[in-house]
Amino acid sequence: MSPLSIVVVGAGGVGGYFGARLALAGAAVRFVARGAHLAAIRRDGLRVRSMTEGERVVKIDAVETLCGGAPADAVLFCVKSYDTESAAAALSPAIGPDTAVVSLQNGVDNEEKIDAVLGRSHAVGGAAYVFAGIEAPGVIAHRFGGRIVFGELDGRTTPRCERLRDALGAASVPVEISSDIRRVLWEKYLFICAQAGLTALTRCPVGVVRSIPETWRMFRTILEEVAALGRASGVALPANIVETLVKQGEALPPALMASLGNDLMQERRLELEALGARSGLVCVTLGAEGAVLLEDGEEVARAQPPAVEAIDGTAAGDAFTACLVVSLLEGRSRDESLRRACAAGALAASRFGAQTSLPTAEEVDALLAAAKRAGGTIRRPAARADWGGYTGAFADPEGYVWEVAHNPTWTLKDDGSVRLG
Repeated sequence: MSPLSIVVVGAGGVGGYFGARLALAGAAVRFVARGAHLAAIRRDGLRVRSMTEGERVVKIDAVETLCGGAPADAVLFCVKSYDTESAAAALSPAIGPDTAVVSLQNGVDNEEKIDAVLGRSHAVGGAAYVFAGIEAPGVIAHRFGGRIVFGELDGRTTPRCERLRDALGAASVPVEISSDIRRVLWEKYLFICAQAGLTALTRCPVGVVRSIPETWRMFRTILEEVAALGRASGVALPANIVETLVKQGEALPPALMASLGNDLMQERRLELEALGARSGLVCVTLGAEGAVLLEDGEEVARAQPPAVEAIDGTAAGDAFTACLVVSLLEGRSRDESLRRACAAGALAASRFGAQTSLPTAEEVDALLAAAKRAGGTIRRPAARADWGGYTGAFADPEGYVWEVAHNPTWTLKDDGSVRLG
């Protein structure tokens, strides 16, 4: 039988490590990479420096774009979540009727995005448990871990998954096919939200996060809140999932920084969307009232929070901005959206205490009018105001693009669009 044909999209820490293992075991592997990393791989091969397995170099087939050749049997899809749609579109030359595209990305909705581009039944859910990254062009630094859990979204065990499992097993990769991959994705999502989120927020390794009672308590609180959302979304998370993940956090090497923290400190683009609300799904946290899940502006679930105090006390600003986001995405007018958002902010302020001042409709109208008059030529911020944030990006019905972050200022950008933060 001919070796399994595998395409690895994204030759970073995850794709580079597992792709190299497969290539060394004899699988027919093609890597899709770019820039200096691609040039180094072509020139010198892919070098994996592992703290637990030693150093190896493998000569591999690496390309910038896919064209020609037979369809792949499987794809390890390892790009950052913000590149999902574009990377999936570039995959089409390698996709056959039964090609499995296994997402090993962060987040819980990448599979839907892949199928939306490539057609239904190609995406397979997956979770990679490995700490590795690009040390230099052509060099992958592997610290520890190296397990993969994957499975069909409908829970079936299919021949294509069995073939990939066997190929990974032959490469000495611990691997498991799951009949409930959505639960697996959410379990990893919980852990990443806490571990990556806090190492990025504090700019400190996990050992520091553990050593400070307040940040370690926040680690648990994040797990509890995201677990409540998962259950409210119909995911059958184990009853002891929070305790299990806290113990995993306790076992992490103290010097460990998540890739999100490293990306932040090196000023690279962040995977905030994957670690925040799902596409089309907005989470609004309202202190003692719990977490509300909104989809297309309608409440679809409400989860009661654990018995702890609110973390940041910005309920009023969060409620205002989240409601504004949802309303504009629904296509409501600016005036109606502002009325709804101000009502939501006032409600939150009356219940939980406003620690963020809310902009008036007049302030926002003045800002949009300034953008129209400027025609995209203003070079300095036209105005500032305190405004609670909600991570995301959207366009209002008149075409103005708003970028929202967890910072209490807005500015008018050079191109005439509005930036919050």
